[in-house]
Amino acid sequence: MVACLKSTDIETLTMAAPTVVQGNPDHPGVKNLLLSPVVDGDFIPDQPGNLLHNAADIDYLAGVNNMDGHLFTAQDIPSLGNKNQETSVEDVKRLLAAYTKEKGQAGLEVAFAEYSSHWGSTPSQDTIKKTAVDIGTDYIFLVPIQTAIYLHAANAM
Repeated sequence: MVACLKSTDIETLTMAAPTVVQGNPDHPGVKNLLLSPVVDGDFIPDQPGNLLHNAADIDYLAGVNNMDGHLFTAQDIPSLGNKNQETSVEDVKRLLAAYTKEKGQAGLEVAFAEYSSHWGSTPSQDTIKKTAVDIGTDYIFLVPIQTAIYLHAANAM
């Protein structure tokens, strides 16, 4: 597989990647990425979380930027990319419900209380939109980075 990737020019490889799948708040597009790592038992022998013991003695830098999830989240809630269109609180809740589905209703309620704790009684559209992007960024980027850091620390010598 590595030889194949090395022999393919970057333009061909880039053009082979599908665009971000249009999603909606109930079914975020990021959950349908077609070109993502697959545990095949060979090139990727196991789930990444199970492999961190192999790199516990290697220092690395990990991080995430504010708004990294905008590209994906705006595919799920198109109004995020349009300053003239309102984003409903219900759309934000639906997106959060899709991301916290495994935690059930209680997980959704705790998460929404946390994300909306700074809103006050009448949140502005900027606040609602930024919260939706924060939710997407955290789910797609921040949580996996934090998980990797915790697993790395747990396996460090």
